[in-house]
Amino acid sequence: MKSHRPAVYGLVKSSLLILLTAFVAACQDRGPMGALDLTSPVDSVTPRFDITTVEPLVVGAPDSFFLQEAKNVPGFAGYYISDGRLKVRSKTRQVSPTLRLPSNPNSTVWPTDAEAADWSFVELARWNRPFRKVVTQFRWQTLDIDEKLNRLTAHVADIASVQAALTKAGVPANVYLLTDTNSPLTDGDAVAAASPSPLPLSPSLAAMACTSIRSACNPIWGGLEVHNVQANKLGTLSFNVDHWSYGDSFLTVTHIEPAAMGVATGSTIRQPQNGNAIGTEVYDRPFISSSDMPAGVCPDNHSCRWADVAVYQYNSGIANDLGRVAKVTATRSFSVSGSWPVTHERSPIQGETLKLLGRTSGLRSGTVEATCVDYNWPGADNTTLLCQYRHSYGLDGGDSGGPLYRQGNTVIEIAGIAHSQGDGIFEDDTWFSPMSGIRKDINPNTDLTCDGLEFELGGGCATSGGGGGTGGGELQNRVPSIPRPSKGAASREGR
Repeated sequence: MKSHRPAVYGLVKSSLLILLTAFVAACQDRGPMGALDLTSPVDSVTPRFDITTVEPLVVGAPDSFFLQEAKNVPGFAGYYISDGRLKVRSKTRQVSPTLRLPSNPNSTVWPTDAEAADWSFVELARWNRPFRKVVTQFRWQTLDIDEKLNRLTAHVADIASVQAALTKAGVPANVYLLTDTNSPLTDGDAVAAASPSPLPLSPSLAAMACTSIRSACNPIWGGLEVHNVQANKLGTLSFNVDHWSYGDSFLTVTHIEPAAMGVATGSTIRQPQNGNAIGTEVYDRPFISSSDMPAGVCPDNHSCRWADVAVYQYNSGIANDLGRVAKVTATRSFSVSGSWPVTHERSPIQGETLKLLGRTSGLRSGTVEATCVDYNWPGADNTTLLCQYRHSYGLDGGDSGGPLYRQGNTVIEIAGIAHSQGDGIFEDDTWFSPMSGIRKDINPNTDLTCDGLEFELGGGCATSGGGGGTGGGELQNRVPSIPRPSKGAASREGR
């Protein structure tokens, strides 16, 4: 890997003061995350990259929401939850009365504290462009604008070389934190199923009480065990959808299929293992080349997607409940006592508590540790999943596809689906695709207005709104010009 000279060589013609300041910044050991004192003043570095002329390009919630708020509220740098309180970072050390704040599970405003920030979210978003361009020239694992640390963060294989290149590019040393990584992420489908038995000739239409997430269920809900026949792998059904092109369908992770992500194989899913054949894979969005996406979104020479998700169309005669997830109320339990109605989509914020349901581990509860992180897909070169989230409770084999949600007293808000577990980095944590990314990847024609995903609550369509944990999307009226597919409809073209 090519080494880079320190920034001091590029500043020979600068004044002595700026030369000295840049040299000190370049030599600081930023080391692992947390090594930098966030209360220290911002260094006076004259950048080679002029962020004042750059329009930030931030995609995905909550980053896009934070950027919007930071443009309207000068100095705002994001917020996160800690010890049951909302921590609002701002260069003014104040919480602006015009700032839109999220609600807590009781639909009230969180107790709020103001915290100092060195950088506004607008500044971080602008510095993110040269930061990403440099880091992605090296071997890296994750990239993030971290609202809690108030820094750009990256996991890289060679901290010294990356740091030298960032200094040469004029990125101030105190705008980022680098952490070493030598371990790839691994997917969460480690459990192989037993030898497949012959498929039933037809589905059983008899009502089957759902006693466990691993049992045969009729109707079928999100959170139940599923088995990919051709790949002979177990996973978890994420949730049901009314798909624009395919009608009654369900989602689960694409990596339990027999082919690589982005290749639709037409594979068969059963529920549960050795149970009825319930559906056939109909759509798995191909990766998108960086040259086909807006500049700066997908790393150069990479291919990108927004979610680890594939669409399966239900077989004729298989009953399913849209907008419902299996109700498991005890931690580590598998017993089902009914189903939760899904009322909203949730765009979670860092520090927020979410439930995670998987066929192997049952129900668990943990916190969101990171939001909207770009990371390289495990086992594949130059492929990146954009804007992924990290949850504090790790996956066990077979939990891939498990829904993550915020639980109320009688309803839940869906937040995403689990797909990977860290190995060496955050090895006890889960990575999941948020609803905003799932929407983008389940239909090539989606414009996020209403087509692509519906929970069919009140005859409307659940949309991902607000961003940054503002309470999730409210039900919206369906766009009148888009006809509604009939139940169990065959494949149809979108608009």
